[in-house]
Amino acid sequence: MEPAQLHGRWVISPNDSAGLARFGEHAFHFSPWGDAIHSFVGPEGLQRIVLMWRLERAELITIEPGTGRTERSVVTLAPGGALQVGAEPHATFYVRDDDARPFDPLSRAYAFGAAALRHGIGQIQQGEALEPFLLTLQAGKLELARFHFPTAEAAEAAARQSAAELPRNAVSCAWVYEGFLTSVEDQSRSAAVMALVSERGEDQARVFAQRYRYRPAGEPVGAMAVIGAKPGWL
Repeated sequence: MEPAQLHGRWVISPNDSAGLARFGEHAFHFSPWGDAIHSFVGPEGLQRIVLMWRLERAELITIEPGTGRTERSVVTLAPGGALQVGAEPHATFYVRDDDARPFDPLSRAYAFGAAALRHGIGQIQQGEALEPFLLTLQAGKLELARFHFPTAEAAEAAARQSAAELPRNAVSCAWVYEGFLTSVEDQSRSAAVMALVSERGEDQARVFAQRYRYRPAGEPVGAMAVIGAKPGWL
């Protein structure tokens, strides 16, 4: 199986009664750049787990960055185009989700936000200060642009203007910068990489955040979180 065959949205098959009984309604969004979103209905409504994914021969490997939890599953395309995850008799079957009315309409934004934060964390892990950048999803590819200005405000203004001038095939953009998150419990502050993620056609952008430690440099703390909304850039 080729990685490109997994790209996009998959939802558990309505005909997989055994899978639905075990796991309930859920879906996966596999991005071409290695981030994945597992969406499911939990006690608080629709919930999401951010994962990294890759294929090794016939195995799907997923890693949960916040915990390091790794799972390996045999995957194959079943007759009719369904995705079979796991071996019989305990396999789970998925079908292509409807992009017009998907199980999780925000899965692409979350996968793109995860990619943007990962690029920022990677820069810090190399021992460098985070230089703000604009990440765009254009014609199915990620493009990264940095803005060298004397102040953070000037850099953000230039990046916003650049985003406004992007062609129509740019469906998402993320302004990635460094900040702090304050704990509600004890008012302690944690360093974090922030990503303001805008999607074409959406008035509101979501602010994603990933906390990290200074030592080891750039080690993620906890899971990616959505911390607010601002006017979109696209």
